Amino acid sequence: MKKHRLEQFLFMDWEGIEAHLSEMASKGWFLEKIGAFWWTYRKGEPRQLTYAVTYFPEASDFAPGPTQGEETFQDYCQFAGWQFVASRAQIQVFCTDRPDPIPIENDEALKLEVIHRSARKSLLPGMGATLIISLLQVAFQGYRFLTDPLDIFSDGIQLSASLVWPLLFAYVLFVLGDYIIWYRRSLRSVAAGGACFPGHTRLRRIVSRGYLILICLVSLFMLASALDSSRGWMLAGSLSFVLIVVLLTQGIKELFKRKKAPRKVTFAVTIGAAFFFSFAAIGLLGWSIMGFSDLWKREPVRTISVPISDDRIWKWPLYNDPLPFTLEDLGLGSGYSDYSRELTVNRTPLLCVTDARQDSPPDGQDVPALSYQIADVSLPWLYELCFRDYLNQRWDSAFRLCDEPAWEANAVYRVFWEDEPGNTWLVCYDRQILYLTLHGAELSPEQMTVISRKLAAYCD
Repeated sequence: MKKHRLEQFLFMDWEGIEAHLSEMASKGWFLEKIGAFWWTYRKGEPRQLTYAVTYFPEASDFAPGPTQGEETFQDYCQFAGWQFVASRAQIQVFCTDRPDPIPIENDEALKLEVIHRSARKSLLPGMGATLIISLLQVAFQGYRFLTDPLDIFSDGIQLSASLVWPLLFAYVLFVLGDYIIWYRRSLRSVAAGGACFPGHTRLRRIVSRGYLILICLVSLFMLASALDSSRGWMLAGSLSFVLIVVLLTQGIKELFKRKKAPRKVTFAVTIGAAFFFSFAAIGLLGWSIMGFSDLWKREPVRTISVPISDDRIWKWPLYNDPLPFTLEDLGLGSGYSDYSRELTVNRTPLLCVTDARQDSPPDGQDVPALSYQIADVSLPWLYELCFRDYLNQRWDSAFRLCDEPAWEANAVYRVFWEDEPGNTWLVCYDRQILYLTLHGAELSPEQMTVISRKLAAYCD
């Protein structure tokens, strides 16, 4: 009987790994394999075993098997009473049932040097690159938060994806900081004739598990947002392609290792496979989006054919979504029957953005049209960001503060084209911001009051 576990141990947390494996053995579960994602255990009679984790800098995860140096080292350990259990890259795991075993490493200076050489080969380069990438992403996402808050904070998929990078940056920063602090303290301890500095095993486990829990929560929030969105199938497809790329790349590497290919060949083929499968996945995802996007489109209530030239006809879909307020509520457009009413709502716990529009096909009839966006904001600092975002959306005109008490709002802004007033309004309430444009008509004070009260009823 076997079982697989997702273990969260930092690279240099050998003390935590040793204690964990001894506890598992006492429960009858013995380590059999350290995989890329999961550790494999086999069931047996509970035993009291002592485990030892060592590091071998010359080992590689791309090597077809143990090098001659590794085999010599394992023979040495077996002679001293230690049985080889499993390895992954530079990490080597041994165990013994002797009550007072001879330590595998009794030269603390050499032990520190070996650990540091192993870290420089695998831990530090990978974590350093990840730190730089995540830092750039944090800066980019921070810029988007400031310049595009309406889209980011109202879209659960984008918001949760943006949160992954700060979490990754903080985790990598902890891992690197923890190692640097441990290494410097160990240097001082070894120089004074002592042992390597003991690591903060409990803190490392708390951080690793906490990071995993946070990532799971963010992923669940992303999944819930996807299920509530028409773009959920795109997210599912993207994640599926990522998983397939990872599994295929890992499978190629394991295949070449089983075929006893040289380490450099396995490394080159694995990197090449990763690039190939990644670009192939991007191409397939784009093709599927283009080819199957019509399957997820809403069906209009009816479609109007509008001739745009002698040989071309425009199919104009008409929708009939329930809007917070309509032109008819304002006493406009009541004699026109071909209006399309579309409503889109994007919502997170921080921000709800409602997009509404009521317009007509280009059939030559001069009728009014209405479009507006309602931002319902939960937090004061986010309200200010959204307000600034609306102000910056007008490049060829400018909003001016005006006195229109009929809006029953805290502040009212109107677009001006030089000195000519336009029909675009920015109306600020306690929690809501209304961004409205009316085409083909002028708003009267009575209509402003109707909109304000309809908005209040909708947001309640």
